[in-house]
Amino acid sequence: QTSTDYLWWQLSRGNRGSADYFIMLCRCDPKRAVFAFAILSLSSASSLRDDQRNSQSDIEYIDHVTTKRARVLGNITKDLRIINGYSAPEIRYPYTASLQLFEKHYCGGALVAADIVITAAHCAENSPLITLGRYDLDDPLDYDYEEMNVISKIVHPEFDKVVVDNDVALLILEKQSMHPIIRINNDPNVPVDKEELSVVGWGDIDDHPTVKEVSDELREAKVWYVPNIECEKSKGIIKTNSGYQEASYNNELTDNMLCAKDHIGTVSDACQGDSGGALVRTGSHPTGEDDVLVGLVSWGYGCADPNFPGVYSRMSEIFPWLRETICKSSKAAPAYLSCNTLNVPIAVVPSPAPPSSSSPGMLTFYIRTDATPEDTGWELRTVPDNKIVASRPMGYYNQQQTEILEKEIVEPEKFYRLVIYDRDQDGFQGVMAVYKGQSTAKADLLVLEPGFSSKSKDSVSHGFYAGDNPANVLTLDVK
Repeated sequence: QTSTDYLWWQLSRGNRGSADYFIMLCRCDPKRAVFAFAILSLSSASSLRDDQRNSQSDIEYIDHVTTKRARVLGNITKDLRIINGYSAPEIRYPYTASLQLFEKHYCGGALVAADIVITAAHCAENSPLITLGRYDLDDPLDYDYEEMNVISKIVHPEFDKVVVDNDVALLILEKQSMHPIIRINNDPNVPVDKEELSVVGWGDIDDHPTVKEVSDELREAKVWYVPNIECEKSKGIIKTNSGYQEASYNNELTDNMLCAKDHIGTVSDACQGDSGGALVRTGSHPTGEDDVLVGLVSWGYGCADPNFPGVYSRMSEIFPWLRETICKSSKAAPAYLSCNTLNVPIAVVPSPAPPSSSSPGMLTFYIRTDATPEDTGWELRTVPDNKIVASRPMGYYNQQQTEILEKEIVEPEKFYRLVIYDRDQDGFQGVMAVYKGQSTAKADLLVLEPGFSSKSKDSVSHGFYAGDNPANVLTLDVK
């Protein structure tokens, strides 16, 4: 260990089948939590000359914080991995899990039984500490969460590291969690083409391949489902270790995978550190009680590359194995799995349809960007406690003069304040409106901001009530 603590190595010995191996752990930069593992078999090490001992052909490198494992196609790599997303509402995804090594997040997961977390198989090669119920991983005042050890790991028996197929594993916890679970999708007709889904995680928020900036707060991105037959047509130029090379998804996808991509021009995507995280069909409940898990973050070419959608493990295809394994391994298997009739295929339970326009708490946000969309951001805060329940940071929008519709679920029958920001304080020449429900009918209009000048400086605010029966008296403490 050096005096600056910028580099230390830990050497341990293990056994993989009949072959011994060494594991070396390097902490290369404690400020950025960049860890690298090297696994070197003793048999190969003994035959290496001194000048060959660092050859990549003899050492398998695994970066467990960036969660990148390479599948080499020539020099093309699959990045196992939220870019251009935004901070998720704090209580929206309570089933989300953080897998941690040395108190650092490296993969995501989701609670699918009180004592089982689901994650990507390529995340399960270690024995992580599981954190549940935490929103900000760097908040020292957050005590309302659970930490649990993993007592056993069950990787899908047909997991293929090369194809990255059946990329799913179940982590059995030492005790039962008090947090809610998410239901696993078993409907092969879900999702549908262009259906909006949410992907959540604490992973890399910078799409530059050499920059690893992990988020402290849970983030989400809205993506659209892309059928495999369309996803396989994806192609483009990607950067590899040896330069730029043409790549394609043709013949790369299996029935156990699904694709999803950004649909509003922000190039949102999952990235390193998001692997194993949930791809969700969101319901209408503000704390996710009726959400459905449709996929797990698995791999993709690069991060937020507009040519390549993210690739996820498809839950409906893997559901029979998941059901059987959870029923046999959990002491608190969910009732919907009908574990007492394992020999009988479970009936397809239709997933809740996307929230209808009449869903309580559903808001539609209409944004028409101006010539400098990257300067625009907004926050939706509760009144009077001023808690952020939805937001888009400045830099999120990048398409000029573009009309965008976004949906948010909030608690109904409450007062809210919409704050619209202008980074350069030179005015916002676009339009922003908020509607109750999913329509943009004039009768459902709650807020209209037709644009503002530089006299408003960096922001304007609008108050409104998201419901039908506002209180007769409201006291505002204006500061």
